[in-house]
Amino acid sequence: LSLESLPIIGVASAVALGTALVSLVSGRGPTARAPQMYLTLLFVGWVLVSFIAATGWLGGLPDVVNRLQPSLLVFFLAFLNVDTIPRLRTTAAILGLIMLFLVGQCAYAYHFGYKSRVFLLLEFASDNAGWQGSVTDAPASEAPEGALVRIRSVGSLADPNDLAQALVTILPLPFALRRPGRRIRNSLLVWAPTVAILYGILLTRSRGALIALLAVCFYALRQRLGRASSAAMAG
Repeated sequence: LSLESLPIIGVASAVALGTALVSLVSGRGPTARAPQMYLTLLFVGWVLVSFIAATGWLGGLPDVVNRLQPSLLVFFLAFLNVDTIPRLRTTAAILGLIMLFLVGQCAYAYHFGYKSRVFLLLEFASDNAGWQGSVTDAPASEAPEGALVRIRSVGSLADPNDLAQALVTILPLPFALRRPGRRIRNSLLVWAPTVAILYGILLTRSRGALIALLAVCFYALRQRLGRASSAAMAG
């Protein structure tokens, strides 16, 4: 029996959602009137309106909602369960470990050719159709001249740009594990993962991720320097 044939994610999601709803109904969880709930509904509404405005077609709304379901489920599970600082740190650690594992796989493929057909994407400049993608059986050092080698993952992160955006999103989380005055601990649990994630972003060669990364850095500086100093730097 293969694990691939078992609905592990579906069962785990159903159990997690069920227990979270029990906590919510019993009053032990967060209130349904929290700002995150209204922002999520606003986000869903904006996605639906944007789709209608862009396509002028109402028939595609069910497909859009279906694509949003995994993201909405993850959000609600996080909203209902990650409601304390220790839980936030545990969640940050788990997500960080997952992304570090993905970055490690991709970097190994980039440098040594490990499953390069899965984790690497070659892009060539074409006069007729812009950049064209292709897979490779070799590490980046053996790529054809003129090819842009980009790392990617699988599933919803099979596009290098999507992987890069996920890494940018995860980047601030290791700082939840930071402790003042604990240099060795911070080096291992905060700075080392941060450098690895930044290296993963670099290997995706994503320009959009670079813009997102600059926005994250600007927000971090804004928190530390204040609005006036940040505005002066931006100007």
